[in-house]
Amino acid sequence: MNNDEKLIVIVDDSEVIRNGLKNCLIATDFRFIEAVDGEDGIEVVKKHDGKISLLIIDLNMPKLNGIEMMEKLAVNSLGNDIPKILLTSEPPQEFLSLRSRIPNLQAVMMKPIMEAKFISVVQKLINQTP
Repeated sequence: MNNDEKLIVIVDDSEVIRNGLKNCLIATDFRFIEAVDGEDGIEVVKKHDGKISLLIIDLNMPKLNGIEMMEKLAVNSLGNDIPKILLTSEPPQEFLSLRSRIPNLQAVMMKPIMEAKFISVVQKLINQTP
């Protein structure tokens, strides 16, 4: 699958963050869909399930936060095979327990995002997906 066929969903309530993440990956030719909160993210996953290569999800959002969104997806057997990156400003103390509760949670990355590390993690996870 070419990069232009790879779909990344970015779920973050900050338009600045969503645009910044897309700009980090602009040279990769990935396709992007944005969601503005956890509820919107769930709807995007429902609509595009089976086509998504990576979910990038912010921890702190209105309506449903990132953990609530991932738990709701898991309970409904949505996106369990999609690698997930959780973005946060503070390290969640429960990261180890999260990995056992959230299918395919591959990374927790701290904000502000270090661009080179972010690109490396995204490319590694994208290349692992069929």
